[in-house]
Amino acid sequence: MSAQLARLRRLFNDPLLTASGRKLVPTARVLEIQQPLRALLADLDQLAREGRQFDPATTDQSFRLIGIDYVHAVFASKLLSAFAAEAPNARLALLPFDPPAIWPQLAEDAADLALVTGLAPPDDRRRPGLSEQFKIIQRRAHPRGDAPFSLEAFCTVEHALVSPEGGGFIGAMDKALAALGRSPCGLFTVQFPSGPGACSGD
Repeated sequence: MSAQLARLRRLFNDPLLTASGRKLVPTARVLEIQQPLRALLADLDQLAREGRQFDPATTDQSFRLIGIDYVHAVFASKLLSAFAAEAPNARLALLPFDPPAIWPQLAEDAADLALVTGLAPPDDRRRPGLSEQFKIIQRRAHPRGDAPFSLEAFCTVEHALVSPEGGGFIGAMDKALAALGRSPCGLFTVQFPSGPGACSGD
């Protein structure tokens, strides 16, 4: 690694990495060439793949899917059934949802696909995956009664917020409400270490 770094430093006439405390940090030159280099590597990867036909029936490739536990619970059994029928020699790895690590994992080919909500890749390499409807759950004999929810009522009742990120009391519903100029959906929030990031009335 040291020899390769020395060659790159001579090639670019730049130290590339400099010491900052106990860590190495990229120089301005590295940050400048990062995106063009990533595009060139993607082109090189495409050239290497050309001529190789993918056959699910014979591949023994491992596929790595990032998602919260809800995604894994919903899709795992269906994916495994599809693998057994169409790609019996392939393997499926379900990777945990760690927001700061998602894009580095995808960029470094440590994961193949991430099913996420509310997070956008820096290069906008994304497409819609699925759509769902949120359901409201409330206990029996709730003080608000059993009348249909209005938006105003929804925004004033207390909620339990399921947070997959383990920090920040904002979920997907809060972001949707904010786009409508509404305040966060709950007066009281309870945060869990993992889950779908949905709000449920109590």
